[in-house]
Amino acid sequence: MRLYVLELKRLLKTRSVSFLLIAALVLSAVMAYVPVTYIQAYKTDKSGNIEAVSGREAIKVKRADKKALQGEMTEAKIRETITDIKEVLKEYGSLSRQDIPLEVYVQKVYPHLDIIAVLEQTVVPDGKNLYTMKYSDISEEDAKNVYVAYRKNVCNLNQNPGIQKKIDQMTAQIRTPFSYYPEITTDQLDYYEIYLFLVMIFFMVIITPVFATEYQTGSDQILRCTKHGKFRLAVTKIAVVFTLIFAVFAAGTAVFSIIMRLLYGAEVFKNPLQMLGYLYYIPAFTVGKMYKVMVAGALLSLVAVGSSTLFFSAKCKTVQSALICAFAGAFVPMVIFTISNSRNILDILRCIFPTSGLAFMNSLEGELLARNFVQIGSGYYWTPYIIAIAAGIWIPVCLVVTVVSYCKKEA
Repeated sequence: MRLYVLELKRLLKTRSVSFLLIAALVLSAVMAYVPVTYIQAYKTDKSGNIEAVSGREAIKVKRADKKALQGEMTEAKIRETITDIKEVLKEYGSLSRQDIPLEVYVQKVYPHLDIIAVLEQTVVPDGKNLYTMKYSDISEEDAKNVYVAYRKNVCNLNQNPGIQKKIDQMTAQIRTPFSYYPEITTDQLDYYEIYLFLVMIFFMVIITPVFATEYQTGSDQILRCTKHGKFRLAVTKIAVVFTLIFAVFAAGTAVFSIIMRLLYGAEVFKNPLQMLGYLYYIPAFTVGKMYKVMVAGALLSLVAVGSSTLFFSAKCKTVQSALICAFAGAFVPMVIFTISNSRNILDILRCIFPTSGLAFMNSLEGELLARNFVQIGSGYYWTPYIIAIAAGIWIPVCLVVTVVSYCKKEA
């Protein structure tokens, strides 16, 4: 225990480590708040003037304007939306903000944008959207066909029968009618994923010197001559690194979660993923469940990254070479992602790196929202499962090899 405390103090007293740990916590608050600044709404003051607002005020305005639409998106609510937009289409021939008076847009179109997005993806003719829709493209009778059209489209998301069967099994758990609670978007989840990527980079910088610094100075030769300078010291260093990973991850995620809840409220986490702008996400997740899955997957991936970085530190002779190896592991999955073009072997390869769940382009969030499957043998498997299983395998393998490499390091 004394060795553990001394090693923890030594690491925390390092200026670069202290700076990066503090930066990780501050960054969590910043990244949680930034997406809110992009939210905009229209507010009518006491004089009847309409002004655009953004940030927290926009969230409050949207919540008030869309209060009548909250809860289940029933046929009656869909019919009401269709009635309002048909009135606008009949008079102005367009729903575009540039083509109609602002007060009409704010009263008849803006409050219904989320339901209009659902209509565009179900009953509105292909190729038509908010900006090209005409009066004849939709009728009140379409309200009862929205969920029928949704189920029909879900059954034709992939031309491969094996993959479509997997999609059918997953989407069968999605409940209709959908629920709707304003105002949250996938931007909030995107920024959490960006935060996790940056934390991964921070920990690579923190972890690479753990063993490699001693190799550069030669102090490892002296330590290995002591009673506990091999196995016990290696295990202690690993325990200290994991202590920092768990502590920073828990604190950063807690800050991010608290700020999200304060800004958006608790109800938005009841939204199904399908109401975040795209109906054909296949997991039967609410926003809250999606966030929990991302948190669990991120922790698993971060531990896998920490384990692999410890291995590089124990194996490489210098901090620089260990850091290069760690960074290569972070960016190679992204390179493979850009060139994979849905080729099965490359899709498998990009999912089995320790960093695959946290890579900037090739992330767990992206795979959860995509419809990517890989073929292994005669079966098809959803890529998030591959990422999680691979991370779980990397952890014990890298830790064992790290300890063995350090203990057998030649003077």
